[in-house]
Amino acid sequence: MLSNVDFFEDNPGSHRLQGAFLISGIYDLRELVHTSVNDAVQLPHEWAIPLSPLFDCYTHLQARRVRVYILAAQNDSPAFKKQSREFYELLHNTCLMQNMYLEIKDDLDHFDIVECLAEDDNYLKNLMVHDVRKHL
Repeated sequence: MLSNVDFFEDNPGSHRLQGAFLISGIYDLRELVHTSVNDAVQLPHEWAIPLSPLFDCYTHLQARRVRVYILAAQNDSPAFKKQSREFYELLHNTCLMQNMYLEIKDDLDHFDIVECLAEDDNYLKNLMVHDVRKHL
């Protein structure tokens, strides 16, 4: 959605999108094609690049000042953490976005980072609430 210029231009309510939280994302789908995960997904190799966020353009977000939080878990696979860093670099350096945050959270894995949202004193939930309150 963030890479879709038409979404921002053709939807009257799109100006309300001020921040995005990308949690343990997969930004380069080529790494999935040759794994057991693809047995269920059945992503053809030729679709991996066109469907990968890492290869999209985000320069249109500069003018909108969209805040983007990229979060991964310390116990995620090295590929997940690497892709989070690469996506951060793409948005921050190539697209010159300033409202960028990258964090690798200690003592969590790919599932814990989201499952813990139900806890009262969860870092991620508190970050989201703080961000929303700060920018209302």
